[in-house]
Amino acid sequence: MMSSIAIVVLLLVLLGYVYLTFFVGSMAIDLFKLLNISSLLKVTWWQDNVSVAQDLILEQFSLGEERIFSGVYISHWEIPRFRLMSVDCQLDIPFEGGWDWLTEALENPTTRDDCSGKFDLEFRGMIIEKGHFGHIGMCSYRIEVIEILTVDRLI
Repeated sequence: MMSSIAIVVLLLVLLGYVYLTFFVGSMAIDLFKLLNISSLLKVTWWQDNVSVAQDLILEQFSLGEERIFSGVYISHWEIPRFRLMSVDCQLDIPFEGGWDWLTEALENPTTRDDCSGKFDLEFRGMIIEKGHFGHIGMCSYRIEVIEILTVDRLI
């Protein structure tokens, strides 16, 4: 009598284990589909998001229109760039003393390594060209800076 109860309990525990394994496994599969992990591993996912950001930039900031830009300026000896909504832009500052803010913030750099830093940057300017600019053409826009408004060093 006792062994038949133990067998029934053991079968119920085994049945519960199988059900729980199936339930958790199906939830994991559904979560994997929901997260769309496979598209995250492909290069096209990032390229699609950059093209969406580029479209938004052109909607908000038409070529040749003066606007206020706010983003992160990444100073680097080889790849300086202004990041606007995850899109890299090349800044052109044609007025005299236009880059003084960077030289002062970096404390008069003398070597390549001294030229690195990140800055919250806000300026008045206009997008003058769309294309491929800067190091290996990684910048999608050229922006002419008319006036620097605020600069805060991040790193």
